[in-house]
Amino acid sequence: MTLIPDNELRTECFQVLVDKFGYLDTERFIAMMSKSPMDYTSWHQRHFDTGESVRELGEKVKAFARSKRRCAQVEA
Repeated sequence: MTLIPDNELRTECFQVLVDKFGYLDTERFIAMMSKSPMDYTSWHQRHFDTGESVRELGEKVKAFARSKRRCAQVEA
């Protein structure tokens, strides 16, 4: 396995974020991550290493989105 040099990795990752979210949201994300003392590895393990399949995780996301829509409709 060959590691990409830091400056190349930084440039490519920044471009991926810009392509997906645009400059403004990319800058917001970077600022947010810079301020956070969060341990990304433990966060990722806690939220994504659950043993669930992609389909199971997708169903949870859909259910969460439905519940948020219902809450928004009740509040309106």
